[in-house]
Amino acid sequence: MRTSSDRRRVALPGALLTAFAILTIAVVILKELPGELRLVAAAIDARQPLWTPPIQIITFLTSAAPALAITSFCALLELRRLGRTRYALWPLVVYFGHMASNIILRIAIGREIHNNIEYIPNLLPEISASFQRFSYPSGHAGSAVVAWGCLTIVAWRTRARTLVLVIAVLLIAGTSFGRVYLGVHWPSDVLGGLLLGSAWLTAVRSVTLLPSRI
Repeated sequence: MRTSSDRRRVALPGALLTAFAILTIAVVILKELPGELRLVAAAIDARQPLWTPPIQIITFLTSAAPALAITSFCALLELRRLGRTRYALWPLVVYFGHMASNIILRIAIGREIHNNIEYIPNLLPEISASFQRFSYPSGHAGSAVVAWGCLTIVAWRTRARTLVLVIAVLLIAGTSFGRVYLGVHWPSDVLGGLLLGSAWLTAVRSVTLLPSRI
């Protein structure tokens, strides 16, 4: 029998998915949300030679390969702690579930960034694919939540939890701003990525916690 705590765990991913669905419908219908171009212009106007390399490094740390490495590390820690593969692999379920849904949505929606926006290329090598020309939802923003959210959850039982939480918040915020700053995403792409990543993280974590065994 589900407790009130279990119901709250289920409610959060449901709310996140609802918000993501509403945003996605708005993006599909309107293409460009009101005020977005001004926000992009403001981010581009803020470009400084001193800021660009750190922002590029931050966004690299939330790209696909580092995110896979972090979630794999989290799964190993959980396997060591729990000794049960069924529950311990939840970080990888979050990662691959988010990755698959992100790719499908980007291809299906087919949104692209404005042609007149100057794009700053990656400083460090990243995995590239043809679907990446489509911008909604942002894979980096979602991966930031997935990877660093998983690491924060796993570290929450340790003395390092405050440090990990601070780093996670800074990297997620830096990535969110950085994707617009670098000219590769609309703000709504970033918000969509954050919502989708959060939905996967909370949904999978809720399922593993429902039996109240962890």
